[in-house]
Amino acid sequence: MAVATSYLTEAVSWKKNANNAIYPYAATINGHKCLIRINDFPDNPLYTLISDGRELESFDEWPEHWKRPTSTEVQPRRRKPALR
Repeated sequence: MAVATSYLTEAVSWKKNANNAIYPYAATINGHKCLIRINDFPDNPLYTLISDGRELESFDEWPEHWKRPTSTEVQPRRRKPALR
C-alpha cells in the first residue's frame, strides 16, 4: 500500500485523542483523518494506522518521523456549563 508507506515515512505530529485508550492518537495527514489503534499485543502488532476509517498498516515500532504529544500537549476536555 503506497499510501500507508508514505504515512509511515513522513513527519506527523500526533495529538491525544482524549479519553480513548483504544485510539489514543489522532492526526490529519494530507487531508485524511487518521487514528492510531492500540492492538492486543503481542498476539497482534502493537499499532494499526487507520485513515478515514480504513486500516492501512499495522506495525510494532513507532516511526522515527512521528511525534507523540507530551503530557502537557493533551487536548483539554470541554466542560459542561454549571447548572444554576
